[in-house]
Amino acid sequence: MVDLREIIPGFNSAEGVQIGYDRATSDGQIWDPREGHIDALSVQIDGEAYFLNEYNTRAQLTNFVYWSPVINLSLNPHEVIQIIAR
Repeated sequence: MVDLREIIPGFNSAEGVQIGYDRATSDGQIWDPREGHIDALSVQIDGEAYFLNEYNTRAQLTNFVYWSPVINLSLNPHEVIQIIAR
């Protein structure tokens, strides 16, 4: 949860863009010039594998509109969000 009330006292609304990766383009592999295709490093979160060093996936952008200065966020590895208050 992010509470914007203290840093933006006149909060009216905000827009957000969450940037992650398209899991459909992930194969859990990376290219190593010495070894060819090898397994990427991963962590398990809620039973799902997130590959830490896989670099050849497509981005996924998700847009949000916020009407409250208290914003609930849930980000996975490699996800960031940009929030612009109006």
